[in-house]
Amino acid sequence: MQHCPLRRLSPIVIALTSLVVSCPSAPAESKPQESEDDAQPKLQILDWEESQKLIAGHEGKVVLVDIWTTTCGQCVESFPEFVALHERFKDKEFTCVSVNCDYDGVQDKPPEFYRPQVTEFLQQQDARFDHILLSVPFIDFLDEIKLDSTPAYLLYDAEGRLVRRFDNDAAKTAEDEFSLEEIAEAVGALVNEAQ
Repeated sequence: MQHCPLRRLSPIVIALTSLVVSCPSAPAESKPQESEDDAQPKLQILDWEESQKLIAGHEGKVVLVDIWTTTCGQCVESFPEFVALHERFKDKEFTCVSVNCDYDGVQDKPPEFYRPQVTEFLQQQDARFDHILLSVPFIDFLDEIKLDSTPAYLLYDAEGRLVRRFDNDAAKTAEDEFSLEEIAEAVGALVNEAQ
């Protein structure tokens, strides 16, 4: 009776197979996977009181809040600079929060109706910080915080106190209007103070 030579090789094949299977493979070179959640701006629908709680949740950080709408040309035009300001100071106990006021109180267009257009805009801006879509009608909100129009910025210190409000309510000419450079200087001063 002839013996199959593979029978003698079986233990060797099994041993080699188990070695190959148990050896760790070299890690594949790849950049860190960005989860879909990280890539998508997180847009929360909140009222102003809830928004204030979210802002206060950034305890220990200087916070700049942008109050804006997608229908305000100046708001849309200056938003990339707002994002750049976040990028410039984000490693220094600073963050931004955007508060969108597109909801105008029309009954058949609840706040959720505006989510797609606001989210699309935020994605285009690559804005990676907190975003709020107010659930309060725009005019009611303006009355509540005594603001005439957008854009407006609220600057909070590291203790959560509102220290400066940038708006053009009292501006009579273009020269009287606030500038983003002015905001950047104020942010820089507060960030340096907080460190």
